[in-house]
Amino acid sequence: NTMKTIMLYTFLFIFALHGLSQNEFAENWHFGDSVNLDFTSGMPVATSNSSIFSYEGCVSVSDRQGNLLFYSNGGNMSVSDANVGGVWNRDHQVMPNGQLVDTAGCYSSIQSSVVTPKVGSQDQYYLFTMDCIESQQTSLTHYKGLRYTVVDMALDGGLGDVTSEKGIPLLNDPGLFLSEGIAATTHSNGDDYWLIVHSEAPDSMNRFYVYSISSTGISGPSIQDLGHYSYGQMKFNIDGNRFSNGSHVFDFDKSNGTLSNPIDLGVSGSGKAFSNSGQYLYQTAAFTLYQYDLFATDVVASRTTIHTGNIFDFDMIKVSMQRGPDCKIYVAIMTMNYVGVINSPDLPGTACNYVNDQVTLPGYLCQAGLPNFIESDFRSCESLGIFQRAMFRLNLYPNPTSNSITIDIFPSLLEAEFSIVDIFGKTIFKSHFNNLSQNVNTSEFDNGVYFLRVSGTDAVMRFVKGNK
Repeated sequence: NTMKTIMLYTFLFIFALHGLSQNEFAENWHFGDSVNLDFTSGMPVATSNSSIFSYEGCVSVSDRQGNLLFYSNGGNMSVSDANVGGVWNRDHQVMPNGQLVDTAGCYSSIQSSVVTPKVGSQDQYYLFTMDCIESQQTSLTHYKGLRYTVVDMALDGGLGDVTSEKGIPLLNDPGLFLSEGIAATTHSNGDDYWLIVHSEAPDSMNRFYVYSISSTGISGPSIQDLGHYSYGQMKFNIDGNRFSNGSHVFDFDKSNGTLSNPIDLGVSGSGKAFSNSGQYLYQTAAFTLYQYDLFATDVVASRTTIHTGNIFDFDMIKVSMQRGPDCKIYVAIMTMNYVGVINSPDLPGTACNYVNDQVTLPGYLCQAGLPNFIESDFRSCESLGIFQRAMFRLNLYPNPTSNSITIDIFPSLLEAEFSIVDIFGKTIFKSHFNNLSQNVNTSEFDNGVYFLRVSGTDAVMRFVKGNK
């Protein structure tokens, strides 16, 4: 059994690592103040190859071989804004028809843009853009709402250009204000897409608008009223069957685009990301990074604080989150020259290994946003998430016990120290895992409740000792 366990998890590990080579579409990130984060070497490296400026939202598009195609900040804040709102090609030049002045979104939206393929085309993409709250507050006539623009990579000698379908309104009626989030996921048929946005109008603050994107074009929206006020990023999990918005987590039917079963977490965070397996939801709320266990019986009670600061620690202001091609989750630290990283997002609590300043951006500023990708494109990361959870798992039996217990572990915990404590916190037994299946003699333990703890992890298992 031990040998079968090793072989199984060795296979899973190799399969998971192979999956990382399938995420080349996300290897080029352009965000913040001229930041280019290049993942092509296998790890993120900041370079000076970017023309972008964005306070918050942006998008970067590469092909399946990892070649940069284009990037965008979604549009500028106003017609008088000195910063360019536009679509840049792989040479970091604004495309000939790529200026987005009064025809698109706003780079101060937390998710100013998202891109889907134009279904059935090898060269064309839909660039969906979302305007920002500042536009709502400035002028009703200036508010641009939700729009789309088509980028055709066959134009301008293969460098790409924006077509005449530019800044086409989808939702931009005066008074019909939208929140700044925008997200897309793959349809259950594997070809089409769903796009979702949320109302911020006073009389419809629980309203979602869901669009279908297929070979016939963009259709909808279907209108769904559930949940309440929206704030911050919108995020799907990789599978596309869960969705997070504001303080809520929903089920999502990717066959018909229907939301259901809202869970109110009680905290509305700006940044959101699901772990690779979908078990955990991460959320940033100003100075704090939280983790929720979505498999728990009580999801709200499962909330764990992963990292926190205070109002005097400016480098603690965490905003957007985004999964990378290495299947780690990256966290934007506002106006700082580094990015935070959740290194093992499928491990519980602080075992997820969050490092607040892991990736340095020498000479550049992160700002509040990271590129907005379609999470369902990271399907290969699911196997890594399942592997991480399995390698962390323990099994203890029999429970209740009388004379002994057996503890099954997986290779990652070999040599780890473990202890057994009673209900008063007194250590009764301490040792190290020397085998994948380890026996502990409990015959001399008093009857009662005990806890197995593993050093360096949050793993705790309860068992009962019966009659001697």
